[in-house]
Amino acid sequence: MPAVYLGINGDKEKRRKKFRESIKGKMGEKDTHYNQCTLGAEFDITQPAMGKKIEKLQFSYEELVKIFKLLKFSDEEILKTMKG
Repeated sequence: MPAVYLGINGDKEKRRKKFRESIKGKMGEKDTHYNQCTLGAEFDITQPAMGKKIEKLQFSYEELVKIFKLLKFSDEEILKTMKG
């Protein structure tokens, strides 16, 4: 049984990693002009706080919607990101 439990956690961690990578990837695109500092300013938090939110994926629904809008995610990209 522990192997199955680890497998489920492994899948969850893969999805979380892909989600973080997609956010960081969009921040790196030329047309978005956002980094952790400027994105944090949109949420009235510091760059280190924004980095921790991205690392831990601690976003409310409203914050996710705002991030998707600011980073110009397409509908298809949002679906891929949310599905993992």
